[in-house]
Amino acid sequence: MSKPPPMNYRQIGQALADHIIQSSGVPTGAALQGMIADLAADQPELLLPMRDLVSRPAFKALFTKANSGGGMLQRDALINEVRPLFSDQVLEALSELLNGFLNLQSSTKPNQTPVTRQELNSQHQFQDQSPDQVIANATAAVAFAISTQAKTADDFLTQAEALLAQKGNEQEVIRLLNQSLAIQQSGKAYFYRGIAKAALGDKEGAIADCSQAIDIDPQSSNSFCNRGIEKFGLGDKQGAIADYSQSIAINPHNAKAYNNRGVVKAKLGDNKGAIADYNVAIAINPLFEEAYSNRGNAKFALGEKRSACCDYKQAVSLGNKSTAQWLQSNDGAWCRDMS
Repeated sequence: MSKPPPMNYRQIGQALADHIIQSSGVPTGAALQGMIADLAADQPELLLPMRDLVSRPAFKALFTKANSGGGMLQRDALINEVRPLFSDQVLEALSELLNGFLNLQSSTKPNQTPVTRQELNSQHQFQDQSPDQVIANATAAVAFAISTQAKTADDFLTQAEALLAQKGNEQEVIRLLNQSLAIQQSGKAYFYRGIAKAALGDKEGAIADCSQAIDIDPQSSNSFCNRGIEKFGLGDKQGAIADYSQSIAINPHNAKAYNNRGVVKAKLGDNKGAIADYNVAIAINPLFEEAYSNRGNAKFALGEKRSACCDYKQAVSLGNKSTAQWLQSNDGAWCRDMS
C-alpha cells in the first residue's frame, strides 16, 4: 500500500484544530509539541517554526476559535509577532497553517510544497544570534543586491540587509548603510550597521549605532538587546542588565533578552536570579538549547548536579554542540554516566 502524500500547511492546521477540539481540556505545551511533531513528520524543514508558533500565548488564545471561521485579526497579530523571526516563505506557510486552524479562506496555493532548508537558513531573530549573524532570506535578497543599482535610501538598505546574510561582507555593508543614512536617517539602518560593526569587533561603534537606532525607535526591543550584548562584552554588566531589562519591558516574549540577562546575573554571582531568567526564556521558547545549557551551569554552581545534568542533556538533545562536546569529554563524565 502506497504512503499517502504529506499534508499541506492548511491541512496540518485543520488537523491540529481537530485534535484540540477533541481533546479534553486545554492541551499542555508538551502535548501541543507532540501534536506538531506528529503532524509535521513529513515536513521536517518546517518543524521548528511550527513549534515556535504553537508555543506562543497568542496561539493558545486562539483555541476557542479553532475551526470557527473567525479570528482573522488575531491571526494577523500572531503572524506580525513572528515576522522578525522567519523568511517570507516560512511566514506564508505559517499563515496558511493558521488559516486551516481557524477555517479561514486560503491565502496560498492548495498544493504548496514544504519550504527547503535553504529557505529556513534565517529562521531566528536578530537577538537570537550572536552579533555577527543576522536574519535574511539569503537567496532572494542577495540576488536583488547583485542585480539592482541602488539609488534610494531603501535601495542601499535592502542591499546591506542582503549582504548581512553572508559573513565577510561587513565592510561593504557599512559602506552601503553609510550611503543610506546620508540620504535618510533610519533606525533600521543604524541597527544593521551596529550588527556589522559588532561582527568586526567594534563594540563601541556597535553601541553607538544601537543608541542611534533607539533614539529613532525607542520601542526597538532588538536594539536594546544587542546594545546589552556589546556592553557586556566591554565589562559593563550593570549597563547590560539595564538594556536587557528594557528590551524585556518592550517585548515580554524576548527569550534571548531573558537568557542574556541570566548570563550577566550568573557572572555577578546571582545564580538564583539567573535561573529565574532562564526559566522564563525556556517557557517562551521550549527549544532554546542555549538557555538549557546556561541554566545547567547556574544549577551546577548551586550544587544541584542532578538537575544541572538534566539541563545539559536537554541542551544536547536540542543540538547544542559545545555542551555535547563537553558531555563526551572527561570533564563531562560525571553527567554522562548519571541516569
